[in-house]
Amino acid sequence: MSQPWIAAYAALWAALLVTLLVLLGLMRRVGGVLERAEHILASGSTTIQRGLLAGSVVSSFEVHDEFGQRIRLPDALESRTILLFLEGGCGPCRDLVQDLDRFGGWIDGLRLIVLLKDSEDDRAMQPKGIEAFYDRDGSAWRAFGNVATPQAYVVDPDGRVLNVSIPNELEHLRLLARATNQGGEASEMRSVGGIAA
Repeated sequence: MSQPWIAAYAALWAALLVTLLVLLGLMRRVGGVLERAEHILASGSTTIQRGLLAGSVVSSFEVHDEFGQRIRLPDALESRTILLFLEGGCGPCRDLVQDLDRFGGWIDGLRLIVLLKDSEDDRAMQPKGIEAFYDRDGSAWRAFGNVATPQAYVVDPDGRVLNVSIPNELEHLRLLARATNQGGEASEMRSVGGIAA
């Protein structure tokens, strides 16, 4: 084979690999949206907009820390906090946890708390260095009207929901925090994969 044919062949393979990587990246971004839609349809809901909206007030609920100690939220909050619902069997949640493992417990000035159900899969999901609480009886899920994961709510110490997002990656949580910090008061940023809807 001559040099020009080898170069053309190599260029075609490189273009094919780049196209495949772009497609995989796009599939990862929409994976959370599709999984959320599946959960909502399985729950019998006729609308995709479930859960508390910005401006709503969440009623008090009880969760447990990793040592089994009871915590009452949002009563125990001292500042604006992102409450992030994750679940052990959720693919986008696992991807998000990998990002959070390398990050820490604060996002652009907002404290981050992960809310998990209390099973082995959920406990294995806890990100390193981030405070996690376990919802043993589903009271947190009921308080927020949550039906799918990942789902993030910014809540102030009075229990008012300031912002809502369906984050697929760390950058979506950063956008949520920035929108909350800029908006000050309750603002609706209901988003799907970080894209405002």
